[in-house]
Amino acid sequence: MSENEKYITPREKELLKSLNNKAALLLEFEEICKEQKMPFNPVYMDTLNEQDLRELIYNFSPEGQAELKKRIKYETKFKK
Repeated sequence: MSENEKYITPREKELLKSLNNKAALLLEFEEICKEQKMPFNPVYMDTLNEQDLRELIYNFSPEGQAELKKRIKYETKFKK
C-alpha cells in the first residue's frame, strides 16, 4: 500500500475503482470504433453508464454481431 492509499477512505477507493472500470470500457469501445472506422464522440460516451458501455461493446463484438444477425431476418431485393 502506498502512502497516498493510507489516507483514502473506502468510499474514495470505491469511486476510483468505478472510474477506472469506466475508463477501461471507454478505451475498449474507442478501439472498436477505430477498428470499424466509426466516429467516436468521447464527450457523449462519457455520459453513458458502465452497463450501457458493456452493451455497446458486446453489440459491436463479433459474437454480438452474430447474435444480432440471427435475430434479424430480412430480405433484400435488388432491381437491375
